[in-house]
Amino acid sequence: MPVSYERFNTQKKAPDTEIKLDYELQDWLRSMAPSNEENEDSNKLLIYTISAPYNKKTAFRISPFVTNIIKKGTFGASRKKVQVGQIYSYLDEKYVKKNDETILRLISACIPYHSSYNEVHDIPISSEAQILLEAIVKTGRCYLVNENIPANIISFGETKKVKITWKTDSNGTQNINLDIEEIKNPLILPLMPPYYICRETRKIGLIDTGLPSEDVAALKRYSLSQIPAISQLQLKPDK
Repeated sequence: MPVSYERFNTQKKAPDTEIKLDYELQDWLRSMAPSNEENEDSNKLLIYTISAPYNKKTAFRISPFVTNIIKKGTFGASRKKVQVGQIYSYLDEKYVKKNDETILRLISACIPYHSSYNEVHDIPISSEAQILLEAIVKTGRCYLVNENIPANIISFGETKKVKITWKTDSNGTQNINLDIEEIKNPLILPLMPPYYICRETRKIGLIDTGLPSEDVAALKRYSLSQIPAISQLQLKPDK
């Protein structure tokens, strides 16, 4: 028996309430599933890498980056520099914490404006440099340059005693050398007071020289390459 058009439509058409519930269920399921954008933002991390001073007036070099941690437990290959000259453009990002805002503003205050868009920032020796250094380490996201393991953060260590010696190179010039107890090849930051970073343990701490911190900073800051070895000086006998 043929089915009329009206009867066919009645059999195929779902009630309005059923359609409404179906849409509501889909909306609820979509709201429960995290978006790719949310996953990407939550995986981003603002880190700071630190390296040796570039010149006599520099305490240390710092580079803020945005990166992510991949499943292998390493940082991703992509690292995006943070332009401290445009702090306002990062303040709404989820990976920027309140202490990061303070740190980025302090970096910006320590460097010339024309270099605020650089990838690496040379922080001059000053009391602000010490405040900046300690603030960066306290974030738990401070690393030695080229570090690729998120767990290898720089953390605070104990104060170390140092022995100040002089080394004479092959051409007879003398250079100061700071021998820190139990640490080979430390990274010295000529702040006032000076700091060390152990490259193996990634510990950072104060250096106890037994001298005024200003004197030690001056010794490390000024080049001594023009000072000849004492044995090569021609001393005139007293008359």
